[in-house]
Amino acid sequence: MKDHGRTKYILGIVITYLPSRGIFVSQCTYLEAALTKFGTHECHPLPTLMDPGLQLVKFTKPCNLT
Repeated sequence: MKDHGRTKYILGIVITYLPSRGIFVSQCTYLEAALTKFGTHECHPLPTLMDPGLQLVKFTKPCNLT
């Protein structure tokens, strides 16, 4: 086994070492490749609105929607 120095890219993750701040990890390259693969690289994001006071509860039984 050889030491090839610091890793810069592994499994779709770009790793940047910032001397004064630590390590920065980014999946932008992976994401861009996935968007291009599925033809959605030119789509524009939209905010998903959610009520800030919404309380989620654990699903216990199916709802009767009839």
